[in-house]
Amino acid sequence: MTPVALVTGSDSGIGRATAAALAAAGFDVGITWRHDSAGAAETSALVQAAGRRSSVEHLDLRCDGAPAAAVSRVRASIHIARPRRAV
Repeated sequence: MTPVALVTGSDSGIGRATAAALAAAGFDVGITWRHDSAGAAETSALVQAAGRRSSVEHLDLRCDGAPAAAVSRVRASIHIARPRRAV
């Protein structure tokens, strides 16, 4: 079973580096962004270049319910049948 990670703020910087490292380690990656959708798309390309699946989702952590909704969308996009252990 392929592990999956959701990385907040993975449209640039440390978040992008984390997403790329997780993909290199064999994780499928949920990528979130708040202001930079193009940066999130670039991160997604890095994950896919590592041979892993990715899901790109807008996420504003200031909004109630937004994190749970993003997790649900990533799960659906990456086709996760059941909850996995949080990383």
